[in-house]
Amino acid sequence: MKHVVHLTSVNTPFDTRIFMKECRSLAKAGYKVSLVAQAEKGGVHDGVTIVPVQPCTDRKERLTRVVPHVFKTALSLNADLYHFHNIELLPVGILLKGFTRAKVVYDAHENHPDKVAGKAYIPAPIRKLTAKSVGALEQITVFCIDAIVTSIGSRLAARFPADKTVILENFALEDMADLLDQIPRTFEGNTKILYTGGLRDHIGSYQVVQAMEHVKTPGAHLTIIGQEIDTPETRAIKQLPAYGKNAEFLGMTDLKGVYEHMHSAAVGLMCLQPLFGYADTSPNKLYEYMSAGLPMVASDFPLWKDLLEKDNTGLAVDATDPQAIAKAIDHLLENPELCRKMSESGKRLFREKYSWTSQEVKLLDLYQSLLGE
Repeated sequence: MKHVVHLTSVNTPFDTRIFMKECRSLAKAGYKVSLVAQAEKGGVHDGVTIVPVQPCTDRKERLTRVVPHVFKTALSLNADLYHFHNIELLPVGILLKGFTRAKVVYDAHENHPDKVAGKAYIPAPIRKLTAKSVGALEQITVFCIDAIVTSIGSRLAARFPADKTVILENFALEDMADLLDQIPRTFEGNTKILYTGGLRDHIGSYQVVQAMEHVKTPGAHLTIIGQEIDTPETRAIKQLPAYGKNAEFLGMTDLKGVYEHMHSAAVGLMCLQPLFGYADTSPNKLYEYMSAGLPMVASDFPLWKDLLEKDNTGLAVDATDPQAIAKAIDHLLENPELCRKMSESGKRLFREKYSWTSQEVKLLDLYQSLLGE
């Protein structure tokens, strides 16, 4: 049995893409699968062994302690294949290729050089240089390793050699969608709005809470779930008039809880800001909303707008404008029949085109080609 190890220094052990999709799919296919991640304790879940790295408290500790620990742990596992997920692990990927005979795969979730160029914690005079350096290191790593996996279609894949690159889109899992299909849902009189992005900078948390000040539908209430990252922007969210009034933050929940919230809501929000190359991303949440039959109000990025309006699954708006977000929310809440049609369209398209099963096949084909099984 071939041993494959996924490595992350940033993501949680039960990250949707890494654990729920990739690792579980590999375990189901018969691989011995380990996942090295920040966690208080390890264990075996759905056939995947979680190998814990003591969690850090800040970015500096993550770079100086967690990354070296991930590398040492990876070496000790003596895997046949290593699959890493974060840009700070690029040097780890090179070292693993040099110090072992294992195959090495880089999972490029995002356009990292663009994202680095917008990081506020990097001093402005050196941001552009830092972004170029990250891009250069990424290309060196790509040259050294065996394969690259991307999640954003042709736009990101074009940055990497075609003969080494596989696109695994962030399509949603069928597990929860199957469960929800058995439960009737209603849009008539439903005024629950859901935002699953948590409280974080630049992803629209501030704008969606601010939008609730302008929503006119009686009883409209925003529920926010997800991770909270303490920053000046997220602290400012809690000072907005709507926060604690018709907008509440519930924190983290498991995937089953996320889907239960999606099923009970009438509208889902996905309002990433036009920064860091987000316009070229393909977030889990878009496809999860579709799989749950939840109509969306989302950023009017060209890629997303086509998915929303052409496929009739939601409305695309200027995500920097809280009033535009509010207007779209009101339009959906006031038109339950439109919501029902969008719900049916989303679920149908998910089954036909956007389920993880179609991407799982590509992941297994890649591993088979690398490991000769």
